Amino acid sequence: MTICQYRVKWEPRSDAASPLAAQVSSMIDWLAHLPATQGEWASRGSRGERLVWRGPSNAVRSLVGGRVPSLHSEAWQPAQYYKQAFYLGSFRAWQARIAIVCGFDEASPGVELPNSCELSIRGSLSVEDQRQAMVGLIGVFRPVSGYASIDNVPRARLVESAPTVGWLTYLSSWFGEPPVLAEPAIVSAIPRYGSLIQALPGPLDANDAEQSAALRALADTLRAGGVLRPYGDGSQASQRH
Repeated sequence: MTICQYRVKWEPRSDAASPLAAQVSSMIDWLAHLPATQGEWASRGSRGERLVWRGPSNAVRSLVGGRVPSLHSEAWQPAQYYKQAFYLGSFRAWQARIAIVCGFDEASPGVELPNSCELSIRGSLSVEDQRQAMVGLIGVFRPVSGYASIDNVPRARLVESAPTVGWLTYLSSWFGEPPVLAEPAIVSAIPRYGSLIQALPGPLDANDAEQSAALRALADTLRAGGVLRPYGDGSQASQRH
């Protein structure tokens, strides 16, 4: 079965558990408007128990239940972060999943965007629903960049030298305005956030050589236009996202 995936990343932020949990709550509320992501969500507690998502009433508990042990900086100051997954359906046979790593307030060498959220949905979705899923992630988490993939194509990378280009690609205003793109690419401005670029009329077919070539050509154009570059590389940008 096809799996539609949407990944966004953002810079270090000094966010506590409560506002982070509120963001997850807003994302689940947004997904309730899509036919493929309606139903009961749940996460695992610290002892592996099922925590049914009940909105703001247990949002913090649901997020913190999956917290990993604190990291320590060189000065031995604790740096808490949170790693949790929320499932629509059972843990093993889920219909949709939100995997989030958040709470990092410092970057690591080679990892300028340590916070991330990945939404995965099983089954085929309309183009409009896929765009809405991506817009929801952008509006809730205010990421630096993001992209959509089908069956992990393009593949997620732990360390990215520049944003990954998918059949949907999001670049915050930090990167500047995208250059003029050839058809069939479409650029949609998201006021106060950045740009959503749709490379193809529909989701990528990894077995279609022409679509794969179009995706590579789009990446080359964005790179040549100066907008596809590592975040925080010191290049001048129009404004911060």
